[in-house]
Amino acid sequence: MVGILGVGGIGKTTLAKSIYNSIAFGFEASCFLENVSDTANQMHGVVQLQGTLLYKIFGDCKSLIVDNIATRITTIKHMLRSKRVLLILDGVDHLNQLETLARGHDWFGEGSRIIITTRDQHLLPTHGVDSTYKMRGLNHDDAFKLFCWHAFKRNKPNDDYGEFVEQIIDYAGSLPLVLTSDLYGRREKETLHSFGFCPKFLIPRLKEKCLISKDFDKRLQMHDLLRDMGREVVRQELAKNLGTRSRLFFPEDVRDVLEEDMGTGSVEAIVVDVPEGDGMIRLRSKPFKKMKRL
Repeated sequence: MVGILGVGGIGKTTLAKSIYNSIAFGFEASCFLENVSDTANQMHGVVQLQGTLLYKIFGDCKSLIVDNIATRITTIKHMLRSKRVLLILDGVDHLNQLETLARGHDWFGEGSRIIITTRDQHLLPTHGVDSTYKMRGLNHDDAFKLFCWHAFKRNKPNDDYGEFVEQIIDYAGSLPLVLTSDLYGRREKETLHSFGFCPKFLIPRLKEKCLISKDFDKRLQMHDLLRDMGREVVRQELAKNLGTRSRLFFPEDVRDVLEEDMGTGSVEAIVVDVPEGDGMIRLRSKPFKKMKRL
């Protein structure tokens, strides 16, 4: 088992697809499961993923139709342990997803390869992968050329845009997904504003890229990549002063603030989803007294 680790937008899925397309022909069967975490978090999502795995390996076989996770775990292990398979699990964010799809080497035949992509650096060693490849952002020269190809359709910027491109690369952090945004053909003013905080230009761009939308109740929703990026920015800026953040959302940070009485008047919202097995957060009234704006 091999893990591919990196932040959102750095190219984990692109790399995994390239590997899959290059070597899949050398296996008895292969399966690429995309967006594992998104599917798993839906109702009956894990069962759906297990069904997709079995279907892609064995085809439409009525004897494989089972409707519970435990039975499918047994089925996957029993039927795959004699096959040399290539399995890609893309976008995994919880150990339970691996436990129900690829618990161990003994689930698969000799010579099988299991590749897992994730943003969680603790997930891979906990599951016992054999090797982890940590992805890094593009170097400055490659990031510069990549942006220019997408913005100007050539490997260097138009006249007087050199400094502007340098600022964008610094802002984007050399992430391919950010640098390859659809910029070609846009007006100069719109492009400039899109890399600052200008709602008039920014909101339509986010909608075009399917990063924000409205639900049936007209509530604004955002893509998890955008959400995670915003959370991480706040976390890094106020890494040592948890209680001064306006919003708390990482379970470990919420636990520290509430259990160590670190809250202040800066806290406006607490949203937390404690993963199963991580333990409870002890709640007392005292820490909330300082959070006047909560």
